[in-house]
Amino acid sequence: EDLKLRSNLLRAESAWNGDVSESVSVSVGLNVEHRRGRNTLLEDLTPGGGEGEVNALALPLALATFTGLYGEARWRATPSLTVTAGMRGDIWHLQGAKERRSGDARLGVRYAVNEAVTLKAGAATVHQGPTILFNVPVADVSLLQYGLQEAALVEGGVEARLLSELDLSVDAYYSHLTRALELDLLRVVENARTLGLFAHSLSTWGRAYGIAIMLRHPLGRNWFGWASYSLQRATRYETFTRFDEQLNPLERVSAELPFAFDQTHVLNVALSYQFSGNFTAGVAVHFNTGRPESGRISSRTMKEWTDPATGFDSWRAVNRDELARLPSFLRIDARVAKRWLFNDYRIEAYLDLLNASFSQEVFGYHYERESRGADWTRPRRKVPIEIPVVLPMLGVKGDY
Repeated sequence: EDLKLRSNLLRAESAWNGDVSESVSVSVGLNVEHRRGRNTLLEDLTPGGGEGEVNALALPLALATFTGLYGEARWRATPSLTVTAGMRGDIWHLQGAKERRSGDARLGVRYAVNEAVTLKAGAATVHQGPTILFNVPVADVSLLQYGLQEAALVEGGVEARLLSELDLSVDAYYSHLTRALELDLLRVVENARTLGLFAHSLSTWGRAYGIAIMLRHPLGRNWFGWASYSLQRATRYETFTRFDEQLNPLERVSAELPFAFDQTHVLNVALSYQFSGNFTAGVAVHFNTGRPESGRISSRTMKEWTDPATGFDSWRAVNRDELARLPSFLRIDARVAKRWLFNDYRIEAYLDLLNASFSQEVFGYHYERESRGADWTRPRRKVPIEIPVVLPMLGVKGDY
């Protein structure tokens, strides 16, 4: 048998921007997106697997159309104060499911204290379709039958010019997810097997908040660079069962736990320098602390355990509120490029090397229980699952 998955996407958008007065500008637009996913099963009907008649069975997995209408107005109230307000309405149509409709609003304010300092604040409500932690084409669209995700966001910050060559940006944000629908493949399969009996329990709520700091040097004196740091937190409300050492259920509890992709600290630094002859070399450094070992993406945190009946050393899963975190990760990327300038166009050849440091990120652990043979014994082991993802990219691009 040969199983194929095909996804087609058609998108169209129309927009208009203009000034209605000296202080007010308006933009409106309409976008339409059509997605079609098809599952094709080819089966050889000849016994023994030889060449013979082939039967094609085409099953549409998802047939969806999304339509959105938006409008935004920007008001320059004073030379220092700018107010931006916008609205968006969407229709989410999935064939065979209830049609969903959503309305979003946003408001932003910027106030220039002086030429060097600007204050900013904003608030918004947003909707989006369900997500799968490991994205599977078409599957995320088919999950629209379970409804939309909803969130409300507020943020505030300051932008400042330092020393005439450095730009500083500090932003704080808080997002309240009133309805989160983020599924791993296991939950998707389990819900399909039960014919949707557990669909009502797939959604939850959560929060995301933090502060982001960026220091940027615009292109000048042949170099460009920036550094950003984020201190952040992402949580989801979960209901789970606590177990004792013998895996006997103790109680059913609910708690706000770290999200599967939660990383407390994230640091990025990038530097680029242009040499004579239009040669450019750059380096980027990425660092993040580890995410929870929740089992929703890779492994689930285990603790040491000895079987009282056999005496074998093994492992037992910890409770959901006792999860450990994976190790921190540091990666260095590099780039070199050569540019040729002509009267009407330019050509650039480049080499990007993702993970030039050959760093190995730990994605999870493999927990091996104790093994005993006639003449040997292998102890219980916790083996990291790490892959050095190194990706060189050589290319040429032109601009006219």
